[in-house]
Amino acid sequence: MSKPSSGDAEVEVTWEDQKKINSFGKLSLKKNELLLEKSTIQEEITTLKDAIDELILADDFVKYQVGSTFIELEKEEVERRLNEREEGLNNRQTEITEHVQSIEKTLAQLKVELYAKFGSSINLEER
Repeated sequence: MSKPSSGDAEVEVTWEDQKKINSFGKLSLKKNELLLEKSTIQEEITTLKDAIDELILADDFVKYQVGSTFIELEKEEVERRLNEREEGLNNRQTEITEHVQSIEKTLAQLKVELYAKFGSSINLEER
């Protein structure tokens, strides 16, 4: 299998090149999935913060949803649970950010290597 270079000459695509191209595609997809997850988590954090703010106006006992069931808990217990959930989401967001940064470094290295060999014959830009 070969791809033309920026001139008339063809550049041979080796098995290693194909693995790098496949790796680039998989990493790009993973990065996009992680960024979508991060966005979803941010929306949930915003909702949790709004719920925590609403607790200020609540009575001593509030209804808290567990699965499809609502249970009545003390306001402080609900606030504690919401804060724990927010902390867990913040930790996950940090993990995602670190993973995305690692992926971006790998993608940048693969781009350098693949563009050095294939030039304008290959398009590695994200849509």
